[in-house]
Amino acid sequence: MECPKCNAAMEEATYGRNMTVDRCTGCQGLWFDLGEAERLKDKWMSEFLDTGDAKAGKANNDITDCPCPRCGKTMEHIKDADQPHIGFEVCAEHGMHFDAGEFTDYKHVTLFEKVTQFIHRYMPSLKLLNVELEVLAPALALRLRTSRLMTAYRGYF
Repeated sequence: MECPKCNAAMEEATYGRNMTVDRCTGCQGLWFDLGEAERLKDKWMSEFLDTGDAKAGKANNDITDCPCPRCGKTMEHIKDADQPHIGFEVCAEHGMHFDAGEFTDYKHVTLFEKVTQFIHRYMPSLKLLNVELEVLAPALALRLRTSRLMTAYRGYF
């Protein structure tokens, strides 16, 4: 199988006993067959399959119309619903391709992203803009950390 981004050969990388994904020998991108990425997202230490340099992977973000390595049809470039800064290529029939570093990012949701998801999900009437969320979420995260710190060291203050 050839990498959809750089056309280098793909090699198998194994997670556990029975999960195998394909890793590009050139750009280190990852190919997941249908459902594999979702299953591996919650698995302990599965991010170690993503051995490529995230900075090098970002260079491939501009390549969006690439063929599925299984059927050759042009894949669709989509953004992750929970983390819209992550874009990857999808073949609805066969699977998805992540550039180097993207699977690790896909797997780990930051506190900012969790706060943003919460606001969008449970407080849609606020109609906050992303710029406002960028200001609000770090402030909430700081308050949460400060609150935990104060609770932990209450006897010392």
